[in-house]
Amino acid sequence: MIIVFEGPDGAGKTTLFKAVAQLRGYKDTYIDRMFISDIVYALKRNDISTVEEKKEQLIKFNESFSPFHIYVKAQIEDQRTALISKGEAVDVANMNWQDISYDSVFHTLLSGYGRRIIVHRTGKSIQRCAIEIVKAIKEIKWREDAAIDK
Repeated sequence: MIIVFEGPDGAGKTTLFKAVAQLRGYKDTYIDRMFISDIVYALKRNDISTVEEKKEQLIKFNESFSPFHIYVKAQIEDQRTALISKGEAVDVANMNWQDISYDSVFHTLLSGYGRRIIVHRTGKSIQRCAIEIVKAIKEIKWREDAAIDK
């Protein structure tokens, strides 16, 4: 199974995907950012040809591999704290832009796609979020299996 983690800088994607990998016994392929991020940053550059190319790649990727897309969200202040702790530059205007852009792109491009999970990190430990993701993956797979059995 392929699990793709998307979201703005400092939301906790990398830490969260490591926790999910551990809970799932490292049996999956985990990707820290992919097409959604490519599209978000292409939009920022107003690079419409890349946006269209990445949309097509996203569709083909979903059709070929049926990955799970995990959108990791966090409050701007939590993201800011995470970036500062890693010694990275903090640009609040860019953080606000990323937050809005990821919301828009994720919901627009993956609307109706059954293997998407949104996790809100704020106020929750990484472990709790990882458990929520693992539980959601199991529920989605159970629904898919139940639909196949009909």
